[in-house]
Amino acid sequence: MPSKSRKLSPADLEAQEAQRDIGAEILQSIKDMKAGQGKVVLSPAVEARQGTGSPPAAHSSNSSECVPARTKRMDSPSSL
Repeated sequence: MPSKSRKLSPADLEAQEAQRDIGAEILQSIKDMKAGQGKVVLSPAVEARQGTGSPPAAHSSNSSECVPARTKRMDSPSSL
């Protein structure tokens, strides 16, 4: 497998993709996860939040949007 530190040229990328067996890679990933061998990859933003102690964003049960855990959602004027 080529180095991940440099971008591949379009020709190199096409050659690499032609050699891959995506089905086998997915199947192996599923087996690894079921065996508890998966790994968690955090985004730089999440890593920064963990370093500051900020809570993660909480998913609102009313919609698909995410709101910060400390934010109180006000859906109607009566909730003032």
